[in-house]
Amino acid sequence: MKKILITVFSCVVAVMLCFNSFAVSPTLLGEKKIVENNGYVFPITEYKDSDLKIIRQYENNMVSNYENNMVSNHDGFDIEQVRALLISLGIDESNVNKYSLDTLAQIAECERIVSTTSYSKYDKSGKHIYVDEKNALSVTREIELKEQANFIKGVLDDGEPAVGEYEDSYMRVVHTAFDMGGGMYLFTTDSVWLTMPLFRGYDSIGSCAMNATVTPDSGSGSYSYDALIVTSMSPVVTETYLVPITVIQEKETGSWYGAAGIFNLPDNVISDTHSIRYSNVAAHFQYNGHVNHPGLESYFNSNGSYSHSTLALILSPSISINSKGEFSAEIGLNTIWDTDVRTASVEVHYVPGFLLE
Repeated sequence: MKKILITVFSCVVAVMLCFNSFAVSPTLLGEKKIVENNGYVFPITEYKDSDLKIIRQYENNMVSNYENNMVSNHDGFDIEQVRALLISLGIDESNVNKYSLDTLAQIAECERIVSTTSYSKYDKSGKHIYVDEKNALSVTREIELKEQANFIKGVLDDGEPAVGEYEDSYMRVVHTAFDMGGGMYLFTTDSVWLTMPLFRGYDSIGSCAMNATVTPDSGSGSYSYDALIVTSMSPVVTETYLVPITVIQEKETGSWYGAAGIFNLPDNVISDTHSIRYSNVAAHFQYNGHVNHPGLESYFNSNGSYSHSTLALILSPSISINSKGEFSAEIGLNTIWDTDVRTASVEVHYVPGFLLE
């Protein structure tokens, strides 16, 4: 009888441990790939959805590596390894360089990461189309080289850039949720104009999450761009500028909470003395937040958005959250005029008390 009781008890314990093992690890979908960047190797799970968006998931093992005396150069973590990880998750290097040391330190200690990368274009009829990564990169390189050549030729020939024909405006958006443990999250949104839009005015970048509130005053961001300076008297010069985003607003609508920053998209300059063509505008925005019910396992959506105004008359730009049903929302410019909105969303699986093995 004693043996039977011991056997039954062992089975119960085994079942309990089995249930616990399901509770401590979030669901990973897709194909696991070994991604190498700058000498570092990362096992990243990746798949594409029906809109050709690339979803990547990473279980962070860097913390245990640091404990094993990994070579580090800032407060116990390897800065270059964290940057290499962000690039491997689809974030453009120019935006990775905008992440502060404090943010990189947060990421080094996070438990898991999920990110979505989208490539999309607006054509001349105003239609929004998601496109494949390979196609987007090859097409936009052609457009960019052609537009730059036309600009330089026009200035050198007769002092004015060639107008050329309308080209579709392409953009990459990457939205990432970093699980910091205990229901705390870092949300980042990164964008790059692969080809510039015709109109330049107010734009915004940010994100909103369902049932995950914003930590007050945690929002920050910046944007960078290349300026091609052309004159008839001197060689063509390219300079790169970095500008902080200073207009930041936090919003909530129903169960959606988010934050975004507003900035001016630089417009080309045409003058008698010199002409300037702006390109490669890359923006980064982030904020910290936490789930409303940290004791409950849950799934929730977080949506990164880039909002581009298509008309000039916005006297006092502001941010709003546009709910698109129970499980979808966009944060962006609140205007009576049209905006082009590009998005990348992630589904987050929050598990209370998740610990790395």
